[in-house]
Amino acid sequence: MLVTAMQMSFPAKGSLFVALMIPSLLCAETATVAVASNFVPVMKRLVTEFEETSGHTIRFSSGSTGKLYTQIIYGAPYDMFLAADQERPAILKKKNLGKQLLTYAIGELYLCSSDISKKVSPEALKDESYQYLAIANPQTAPYGTAAKEVVHNLGLNDALRGRMITGENIAQTYQFMMTGNATYAFIAKAQVISTPGVNCWQVPQNLYSPIKQDALLLKRGASNAAATELFAYLSSEEAMEKIVSSGYRVAKQGERE
Repeated sequence: MLVTAMQMSFPAKGSLFVALMIPSLLCAETATVAVASNFVPVMKRLVTEFEETSGHTIRFSSGSTGKLYTQIIYGAPYDMFLAADQERPAILKKKNLGKQLLTYAIGELYLCSSDISKKVSPEALKDESYQYLAIANPQTAPYGTAAKEVVHNLGLNDALRGRMITGENIAQTYQFMMTGNATYAFIAKAQVISTPGVNCWQVPQNLYSPIKQDALLLKRGASNAAATELFAYLSSEEAMEKIVSSGYRVAKQGERE
């Protein structure tokens, strides 16, 4: 769809980002983005605003960070990668598959139960009256890696042997909890915010390594205006406000932590 600057309406309180987008409105492009499962709800909000102000179109696919990383290694046509860790984007850049890195969010881990009668705490995980604790797959999902660290640091490996089930990604782990297939689950704070009536324990950050999430502008997207402008938008005030309100922390504007 052709969009002209005259057809667009902008907020009264302008921003540098919006000003920079105006010249691109007459030459809109489409970018394809690989997005870690935990970030999908926020990404939908960000894409809505970005498309309205830029005129570009953003398509995205979601999955575990490890799975998306493998797809990119094997040539999947993505312009940008929004991972749930820093390791895999850095490897892709080192392999000359990416151009620029940005820490766009810092995640937090919660232990939750959809059973409101359950007390949620480390002690509750020792109770033999429940069947399963769900975590995301530590091999492919950074939130699963963090959950495994917590279990180890709390000294619960023996108590939970044979009682942990793994979701392919953090979204599936959340579903295990919500459907009752798991009594407890380690999930992202962002998922907790969007789910009223769930009992949770905020995991102290000294029990797991920081979940710093990096975006990588891939080599394919370096010449795509939609991709390069979306990458810049992620560090704008407008985007960071939405990211923080959705349950994440952010690095200093425009920096990689």
